Amino acid sequence: MTARNLLRNHHRANARLAELHNRLRMERAAEPPAANDALLDAIETLPDSQRELLLAHYWDGLSGAECAALVGCSPGSVWVALHRARANLRRQLTKG
Repeated sequence: MTARNLLRNHHRANARLAELHNRLRMERAAEPPAANDALLDAIETLPDSQRELLLAHYWDGLSGAECAALVGCSPGSVWVALHRARANLRRQLTKG
């Protein structure tokens, strides 16, 4: 059962990422194209768990408690993981 849930979460995360790509491509008018491409590339480089949390929280608008229920951990762990994911994303954006 756990493996099935992990696989479902992985596919949902990939679907959300594809949806994010499409939405960002359609909303490019305000920013230079290179900035959007850099953000998409940086998001793609994140580990699945970090990408899934970032998308669930920022894209789907889930709270920390809802994200915790989604991944099966405590809300405090979610906030720590989100902090690490944002730091990793920031490193990816400044590296490129």
